[in-house]
Amino acid sequence: MDKKALECLVNAPKKDSIISNQSLEIINFKTVIRNDAVMKTDLRVANEKLQAETHQLNLKLARVKKNTPYIGVGCFSLGVGTAIFIYKKVVK
Repeated sequence: MDKKALECLVNAPKKDSIISNQSLEIINFKTVIRNDAVMKTDLRVANEKLQAETHQLNLKLARVKKNTPYIGVGCFSLGVGTAIFIYKKVVK
C-alpha cells in the first residue's frame, strides 16, 4: 500500500501537467476553430466583391467589343477624308 501511495505522489505532478496541457490544447483548438470561421466569412465577402467586379469588367469588355468596329470604320473614314482633302489642296 505504501508503494502505491508513493507512486501516486510521484506521478501526481505528471498527471496534473498532462491534464493542464490537454486543457490548453482544447483552448487553442477552440481558438483555431473560431479564427477559421472568421477567415471563411472574410474570404466569402472578398469572393463576392471580386465576382461583382468581374461582372462589371465583363460588361465593360462587351461594350468595348461592340463599339470597336464602329470606331475602326470611323477612323478609317476620317483618314480617307483627310487624305482626299490634303490631296485636293496639294494638286491645286
